[in-house]
Amino acid sequence: MRRAAAAALCATFAALAAAQPARDGVEGTYRLEGIARVEAAAPLRREIAARGDAVVRAGAGRELRLRLAAMDHACELVATRADDGALAFAAGQRCALQLDDPGARGKVDARLRSGRGALRGRHLALELAFDLAGTVSIRAAPSQLLGVDLPSAWTPPIAVDGGAAVSAGGDRDESRAAQPR
Repeated sequence: MRRAAAAALCATFAALAAAQPARDGVEGTYRLEGIARVEAAAPLRREIAARGDAVVRAGAGRELRLRLAAMDHACELVATRADDGALAFAAGQRCALQLDDPGARGKVDARLRSGRGALRGRHLALELAFDLAGTVSIRAAPSQLLGVDLPSAWTPPIAVDGGAAVSAGGDRDESRAAQPR
């Protein structure tokens, strides 16, 4: 009887431990740098140096919530963290992006195709791939045609049907400015 009670107590503690958020010092703001590759219609295809922030919060069990922000856009993704710090992202998570920049405007839906990463110590590394769908208009630069100056203008909406991949990493910002309020 005592063994059964002890076993039940151990099982209860194990279940409680598994349900506790992953608050082992991983929460915070990480300053990320990397490369973003966009594979879409010709005027949108590019490779750019990417900089942004990832705000990491613990969820239930091994779940982490990452709010990724760059260039006035943000997206929240959920990852599962293994004992060794490896991160796994479930495919299908979506981010709706509303573009209203001086050079581009439109709506793009980014659906996570695959995602993995690692969060070890103060360092976060991410490898994310998205399917993109939507429409974007681009501001064409002023030009000259037959000696006539033409003003800048918006292109008709361009269908965005392609993908994007981001590879980025960085360290947790320990400054007070990075701490949540």
